[in-house]
Amino acid sequence: MITIFNRKILAKDSSPEEIARIKLILQQNNIPFESFGKRSRSIIGTNIDVGVYQKFNMPYREHDTHITFTYHIYVKRRDYEKAYALVF
Repeated sequence: MITIFNRKILAKDSSPEEIARIKLILQQNNIPFESFGKRSRSIIGTNIDVGVYQKFNMPYREHDTHITFTYHIYVKRRDYEKAYALVF
């Protein structure tokens, strides 16, 4: 089990394709990992933006490109060296 105390970040990227490649390599080599996705903008901030665009009658979808996800992959500290060598 990977906990906050025994994990180390292996990769942080905004490309889902790159994260999928890393996950595949880790799965093929039986290295346990955890992955998380975080939004660059919170739900509250997004709702404020939508409200402002609605107030001025502008479509929000055209301006939605600034919302991105950042993906994080964590591995156990003892597996980090092996995982790093395989991925990078």
